[in-house]
Amino acid sequence: MKTVALVSGGKDSCYNMMHCIRNEHEIVALANLHPPGASDDSDTVLHEMDSFMYQTVGHTVLGLYSECLGVPMYRGEITGKPVDSNLEYAKAVADETEDLFSLLLNVKQQIPDLEAVSVGAILSTYQRTRVESVCSRLGLVSLSYLWNRNEDALFNEMIDAGVHAILIKVAGEGLSTKHLGLTLQQIRPTLVRAHELYDAHICGEGGEYETLVLDSPIFIKKLVVDRQAIVAEPTGSVAYLKVVAHVEEKIDEVGDWKSHVAVPDLFESAFQKLMSLDITPFKTTEARSIPVIDKIPTVSFGLAPSGTAVISNITVSNCFTIGEEVKALFTRALEIMSESKLSDSLHIVYVSLLLADMSDFVAANAGYKTVFQKPLPPARACVSTLLPTNCRASLSVIVESDLSFRKGLHVQGRSYWAPANIGPYSQAIKFKECIYLAGQIPLMPPSMTLYTGPDLVHGQAVLALQNLYRVAEVMNGFEPNEFSPISFYYLVALTVSQEASAAVINIMQSFNLNCGMFAVQVTALPAGAHVEFSAVAIDAKFLGDQSYDDDSNDEIEYKVKVKRKNEFCEVAFGQAWYRTFCVDAVNLKSQVWLPSSANHKILSVTIYLADPSFAVTELKEYLGFRVAIDVVHVHSVTDISGASKIYGVVIKGYLDSTV
Repeated sequence: MKTVALVSGGKDSCYNMMHCIRNEHEIVALANLHPPGASDDSDTVLHEMDSFMYQTVGHTVLGLYSECLGVPMYRGEITGKPVDSNLEYAKAVADETEDLFSLLLNVKQQIPDLEAVSVGAILSTYQRTRVESVCSRLGLVSLSYLWNRNEDALFNEMIDAGVHAILIKVAGEGLSTKHLGLTLQQIRPTLVRAHELYDAHICGEGGEYETLVLDSPIFIKKLVVDRQAIVAEPTGSVAYLKVVAHVEEKIDEVGDWKSHVAVPDLFESAFQKLMSLDITPFKTTEARSIPVIDKIPTVSFGLAPSGTAVISNITVSNCFTIGEEVKALFTRALEIMSESKLSDSLHIVYVSLLLADMSDFVAANAGYKTVFQKPLPPARACVSTLLPTNCRASLSVIVESDLSFRKGLHVQGRSYWAPANIGPYSQAIKFKECIYLAGQIPLMPPSMTLYTGPDLVHGQAVLALQNLYRVAEVMNGFEPNEFSPISFYYLVALTVSQEASAAVINIMQSFNLNCGMFAVQVTALPAGAHVEFSAVAIDAKFLGDQSYDDDSNDEIEYKVKVKRKNEFCEVAFGQAWYRTFCVDAVNLKSQVWLPSSANHKILSVTIYLADPSFAVTELKEYLGFRVAIDVVHVHSVTDISGASKIYGVVIKGYLDSTV
């Protein structure tokens, strides 16, 4: 893609450009924002200003970068302030983010076929969400190949790749004016010590220092510093260099620099091991005929005393287009929510959208996007499966009343970490102890294309699980690129064939996740994928509604409790519990339907069924009017042992403190 690179003069923006080129994107322009006024080396220039978004120190030499890289530089002034200081950005008048919008709008007007923006963010959610907001409004793709990388490894990679940068500002513990002007190689031991002593960020993600790149393999000319002067605050804790420089021709030939740009392996080690599994295929069974679903399930509503609600099986009719139908589905959902005095779509934390035909996916997304205009839309799973005749879509949602506990992850830029969104949804929404994960398919994060490598179906199953796991790791606050154990309430694999079901069952057995798991075969998945994983993970660090117990003044600690009994697996943590099981018949006298204790209450039941004749009425009468029943017709259900079943069930429950 034709790409404009956001440049500050620092190492991160430069190294991300190298990764963009390594991933076959073309840098066609540079863009930079600087403090108000002139941007030269005159005495009246403002060299440094406070900004949550932009590095400004060193901006007086940034005009030379156009000559260094051989592409045009577009520049603009920072006139705004951080009006919206939330991590997730919503468009705000006079915010400094809008200066970036104006700058990139100008670039796009000058280069109409511009497609992407190179961004050097590593860990800053604040910067990432603002750039992604601007890109989304301008129809551009954010390329953030350094996002969520391990800082120690990344710093070494920059040195090995030939990024020649010097420290131009210091503002962290363990750093002083004596370190200004040092190269990355020279400063590395000091940064390692600062990390060990003060937990400083090796790549400077905490604002500990800033850099100026003088040369790199993608420079056709290099910067040479003519003179520099130290400017220090009275406290001495912050200091920077005023630099005057010129451009010189490079004598040494660069050679094959791309081979020195380290690209992370597609599969990390724990998942690479899963690629070596011998997949045991299912025994051939007689193919089932595709059933015709005549009866439209009735809308079902479940409500807990805490304000958690589930609305299931919403359908509408008489819509001209699928986009209009999807909008009408949410209009109906919001009408039902309003009966509980919940009128804002932000109360929706999870969406299950079923389509009769996956070819409607793009048009359905267009309608879906109109509903969620605010930051952090709900997590979502979208599949094509068996729906009643003349029904193109069905909607089920999970709703939470107290928005103060709502947190999430909405990454729209491409990286090596996990897939960006291919629809208007978040990768995860966390409410208290529950992490609602969006369905993950086997997209390769850097390119956002489906895995097509060796052992196609097997590889897609492993990659989809890795994508899901990486999102859960971030939501649990674990360090990047360090495999960490994650607890799940349940895991359901959605597939499009028996071959894919066999692959996911074998993988789930080997991965040893201590939760309920099964697979269901649907009609189709987004992007033509063979596998999609859907799950609710546990925020193991959740301490309850209050941080301290009134009596002991000790932190509340919950433990993950897993109960396996006969046919079911139940996982409980905090105030939530989930039970999963697969059966051949719905026997309401069976213990699988009985809560573990009097204070265990059922909120909703999701039934994946390969039996079109199933009647919901009896189950609804048994469970009560406060329980939602979500009916999902599928082609087949496979339990974790690999046995074919008729029903796969997920029960969502809560603890009733009044009992």
